[in-house]
Amino acid sequence: MSTYKIIFRGKIAPEKDQIKIGKALARFLKLPESKAHLLFDGRAYAIKKNLEREKAELIQKKLKSAGIYTECKVEKLKGKAAQQPTELTPQNTTIHQLDTQPHVSCVSNNDSKTSLNAQTQFSDQDVVASNKKVAEEKQDKSEIEGARALVYVGIFSALFYFTGKGEQAFFITIAATLLLSFMYFAYYIYSEKKLKQMLKGVVLSLVLLAVCMAFPILLPILIVYTLYQLKSLWDIFKSLQTQAWLSVSVWATLYLYHYYIELDYGKYALAGIFFITVLGYSGNIMEHRLKDGLMKFSVMMLSMPLCLILLASIVSGLRNLLQTTLTNILSPVTTTQTVASHMRGDTFINSYTRDITKEVTSTVSTTSLGSGSAIIGSTNSIAKAVDSDSKKQRE
Repeated sequence: MSTYKIIFRGKIAPEKDQIKIGKALARFLKLPESKAHLLFDGRAYAIKKNLEREKAELIQKKLKSAGIYTECKVEKLKGKAAQQPTELTPQNTTIHQLDTQPHVSCVSNNDSKTSLNAQTQFSDQDVVASNKKVAEEKQDKSEIEGARALVYVGIFSALFYFTGKGEQAFFITIAATLLLSFMYFAYYIYSEKKLKQMLKGVVLSLVLLAVCMAFPILLPILIVYTLYQLKSLWDIFKSLQTQAWLSVSVWATLYLYHYYIELDYGKYALAGIFFITVLGYSGNIMEHRLKDGLMKFSVMMLSMPLCLILLASIVSGLRNLLQTTLTNILSPVTTTQTVASHMRGDTFINSYTRDITKEVTSTVSTTSLGSGSAIIGSTNSIAKAVDSDSKKQRE
């Protein structure tokens, strides 16, 4: 019965990391990882020997799925002169020791040498085809990202043009940009199905507040919830600050260029600063989907008013976390009064005592839960949709 051996010549898929693959193979072969680089020196290594056909096919399928290109050959009989590949693995090595999963076909002993080479070895054409496919994917991705960058640069160029039509046009452009950004923001929230999630957060805050007001023993739960929401809201506020400063710098640069600086070299410097800034920003967001990139642009333009709203919500929430109520209460007070003996006309009246009742107004102060926790929780649920640091899946 014929046996087979698996040969590795250092070929791996172009997109794979050679260092990572080398370490995985070293562990598979029970070799020190420090010697993993020797597997890629161009020589042929027999990484498994004395295998049955089914076993060899199984191992090669696992290797190929991990991007490791190997050859499967029938072991030659003793006495035939041939250069044997360097044996690198002990006989007791098993396939389950390989971390990355490794595909090449195996043929029977009855096939000719030409058929064996054609079916068991990854040819240079296969490698070239794989490299070509990777190159095409990279080119397509570059073209898509380039198109996105042109869209963003076109938007900023339009802002540069329209803000130069007069000071009135400058402020109209700002108002129009904010309005369009808000409209796109609302569309994005609706289309990405985030509206339902936002409303859930608002309802949860209101329900939790109502339950804790009804059962004061649950107050610690409300405090923990409020502190968590407050921390999250503050983190979002900090993440928006960078974009707020970028937005302010963009509008300030445009205003200085059109209406403040008159020297030519000053204008050239400001124009250079503006376009370098917007090119850098466009490069930062062009890797995302166009829809997500426009959302980030909208958030950047809205970041200053958003920061003010978030800060006001934090202050208002803390102020209204607990509310104090002053209540005026009228209560009757009875006092005993002693009347001395006296003459009333011709009649002598002995001394006596009498009770006098009068109403006294007192002020009672009561502290209860306010709407602060609901304000903070609801605002945080809405603000999560504009968190600039949220991780979006890229194409």
